Amino acid sequence: RGASRPASGSIREALVAGTDGSEVIRFLDRCKSQNAGTQYGPARLTHFNGGGQNMFILAVPWWELVVRSIVVFGALLLLLRLTGKRQVGQLAPNDLVLLLILSNAVQNSMNAGDNSLVGGLISAVTLVTLNYLVSVAVRKSSKVERFVDGQPQILIRDGATFQKALDEAGITHGELNGALRQNGCAHAHEVHLAILETNGSISILKRSDMARNQDAQDPPVTAVRP
Repeated sequence: RGASRPASGSIREALVAGTDGSEVIRFLDRCKSQNAGTQYGPARLTHFNGGGQNMFILAVPWWELVVRSIVVFGALLLLLRLTGKRQVGQLAPNDLVLLLILSNAVQNSMNAGDNSLVGGLISAVTLVTLNYLVSVAVRKSSKVERFVDGQPQILIRDGATFQKALDEAGITHGELNGALRQNGCAHAHEVHLAILETNGSISILKRSDMARNQDAQDPPVTAVRP
């Protein structure tokens, strides 16, 4: 309590007086740099001063957030397209777990450790814009539509199940039988066509319905006496 306050007011001299000062001097020298791009820039010093990151100050350049969002969006779109699992209307437990883990796994790769409000808004605007541009490209280009949405696949024709189509789509026999039961079919031989649509749903055309439609279209036969 009786120690006198340093007359010069130098923080360096006050800290060095009671210690060997080597580590403190090196830390203060590093803190002299005020550029945001350096290792100990203003956005990086919040761990030492006890404060949080300013909600309006970006820790990384804005264009880096945009580039990161574009790369992650494209990579996830490609990975999910290549998995072959297109029945997204009814998610299995493993599919739900995958989506939850993916959202958490790619978070840091998108924001690069930036927790600012501005950084989050930049990433959100970038993702929404990308989704809109992809939707426009799908409507205008059949090639983009085939890549993003895929094409309808015939799973059953005239009672015969195509195993190769099931494997490519990642659909099990249990999932297929469940779709048949939802459409009132107990067995595959009752089905004229079972088509996996691009939105993940399975359309069923029954043989009995096709027969009734054919009978309704055929004109009645009138007996003519000779």
